[in-house]
Amino acid sequence: MFRRRDSTILSTLFLTMLLTNLLIALPFYAHPQMNLMLDGSGLQPFLFILLFTVVIMYITTGFRDKPWLLVLGTLAVGAVAFLGALWVLKYFNLSNAWDVLFTGGGYFTKTKIFGTVAEANAPDRGYMFASFGPIVFVFALVVGLTSLWRTFSKRSQISLVFAVWIFAASYMSWTAARFLFNATPVVAIMGAAGIVGFWKWADWDGLVRNWRRAGIRTPSERIAGARRAVWRTPSFSAVVLVLIMLSGQQLTYGLDSAIPSNSPAEGDLDESFYYSVPDIMRWDGLGVSILDSRDYEAFGGRAYMGSFGSGFNGQYWNDGHEWLANQG
Repeated sequence: MFRRRDSTILSTLFLTMLLTNLLIALPFYAHPQMNLMLDGSGLQPFLFILLFTVVIMYITTGFRDKPWLLVLGTLAVGAVAFLGALWVLKYFNLSNAWDVLFTGGGYFTKTKIFGTVAEANAPDRGYMFASFGPIVFVFALVVGLTSLWRTFSKRSQISLVFAVWIFAASYMSWTAARFLFNATPVVAIMGAAGIVGFWKWADWDGLVRNWRRAGIRTPSERIAGARRAVWRTPSFSAVVLVLIMLSGQQLTYGLDSAIPSNSPAEGDLDESFYYSVPDIMRWDGLGVSILDSRDYEAFGGRAYMGSFGSGFNGQYWNDGHEWLANQG
C-alpha cells in the first residue's frame, strides 16, 4: 500500500493458507459433542486471525490507489470501534472475546498452575544464552540490528523479515522457556551470517598476500613469513581467538546436552574434567586462583556439566518419593 504495488497475489496466498487450515480443523472443532467453534480454548482465536486477515486484505487490495493516510486512518477508526464493541460485551458479561483476544485464548494468562510449569516461565538469562551459545546469540542479535538498519537505508524487504524474526523470537524466548525452540532456527541462520561476516573482516586474503610477499620458497621462509603476516594483520588473530572461544562453547554445550540426564557417565566425565586441570590452576596461596579452588565434593554435584538440566540428582528424586510414601 505504501509503495502502491498490487498485493492481490500475497492476499490470495494468505487466504488460501488460512482457509486450508480452517477446513482441516473444522471436523474436530465443529463436532456437536465438542462444540469448540466459538470457545476461547477452541477455534475462536483462529477466527479472529482469519477476520483480521480478510479485513487487511480487503483494504490493501481494494484501496490500493487511495491515499494511504486516509486508508490507515479509516482502518484505525474501525479497529477502535471493533475493540470498543468487544470491551462493552465484556463489561456486560455478554462475551469473553476481549479476554480471548488479549490473552491468546488464555494461553498467556499467568494462573497458579502456570507458575508450576517450567517451560511456561521466563528462563534464566544465562540459561537462555547458553541454549544458543553466547557468542552465536550475540552474533545473531548484531546481524538483526544490521538488518534493521538495511531495512530503512536500502528498503530491503528480506532484511525486514529477518530483523522482525530475530527480535520477535528473542523476546518470546525472554518471556517463556518454551519459545527457545522457536528461536533456534533464526539464531542459527543469523548467527551463521554473523560468523561469515566476522571471518571476512579477518582479511584472510590480505594475510595470504602478505605471506607470499614475505617468501614461501623454503620451510624457514614460510614460517618466518607466516609470523610476519600474522603480525601485520592483527584483526586475523583477534578473529581466530573469538572463533576458538565459539567452537569451545558449542562443543562443550553440545556434549553436555547430548548426555542423558540419568546416565552415570556424566558424573564420571565431569569428575575427569575437574581432575584433568593442573593443580597450579587452583592454587590460592595468595587468596586468588585462576580457577575455582574448592574441592570437587564442595560443588555438591557437577563442577562443569549439567547446564541443560542434565545434572540430574537422583537423591532429590529418591527423597521426594520417600516423602510421598510417608504422606500415605
